[in-house]
Amino acid sequence: MKPDQNIQFIGKCLTLGKYPERAPDIRQTIEMSGFSWEQTVYQASNEYVLTAWFLKMKHAGLLERMPAELFIHLEELNQLNRERNRGIVKQAYEMAAALNREGIAPIFLKGTAHLLIGLYEDPSERLVGDIDFLVAQDEMVLAAEIMRSLNFVPVSEHRPAFEKKIKHYPRMIHESYPAAVEIHRELLVPPYDRHLNSKDIFLEKQQTNAQPLIHVPGKNHLIRHNILNAQINDKSYAKASLLLRQRYDFFLLSIKYGLTPQSNQMDRQKRKENSWVVTTGILL
Repeated sequence: MKPDQNIQFIGKCLTLGKYPERAPDIRQTIEMSGFSWEQTVYQASNEYVLTAWFLKMKHAGLLERMPAELFIHLEELNQLNRERNRGIVKQAYEMAAALNREGIAPIFLKGTAHLLIGLYEDPSERLVGDIDFLVAQDEMVLAAEIMRSLNFVPVSEHRPAFEKKIKHYPRMIHESYPAAVEIHRELLVPPYDRHLNSKDIFLEKQQTNAQPLIHVPGKNHLIRHNILNAQINDKSYAKASLLLRQRYDFFLLSIKYGLTPQSNQMDRQKRKENSWVVTTGILL
């Protein structure tokens, strides 16, 4: 298959949990002479959806023809990612407890938020990079100091003079925790931060448990952040990049909440949101 055909094939596989009736078409594609397991795995890996793709295919019983060594390798990869994501959730709880003690209730974002709300059928589905969380603008430096007290170390120097020009504190790492940390004061890079204002996120946050206080964005903001983070921060709109992992997240969020993005912003932002919805529908 050509790369664009293979991407559409992977996207179709990711939706098997919602549309199991697609299995016969997927099986037919696998049985075609031009199908390559290696090419498909390579592209799924490049789009950061390999673990989700493998799980959906396995549950649908569509991996009989996969080479045994490759199947074993992907089983091991999923197990490692499952354990890492459980460690990330545990890390989020421990950091939230430390922040709570100083009167800060963080709002976890993106992949970590999705794990906390149980978005995935299996935690191994999501490949998570850093733990991102939002605090009030005047709490960012204090939150960083609390992270320092837990032996997190910033990878670069924070420059207070440029604070209003950045959306998060320098990335912080810890040798004993699975994920690095980014402490956000805003969700989008300036000047686009006005289109998804942090104050609005705090007004509509949702709580996932009582102790420690764990919050994630509200339903609409989870979806709008998914779209605008991809389209603006990751430059998907400008570069016409696919970002299949984020599109799969959007697909699952839309199913979970039965929502589509609603925006009162300027027409340019509406175009970015609408194009994301339309192209995701084509890919998935």
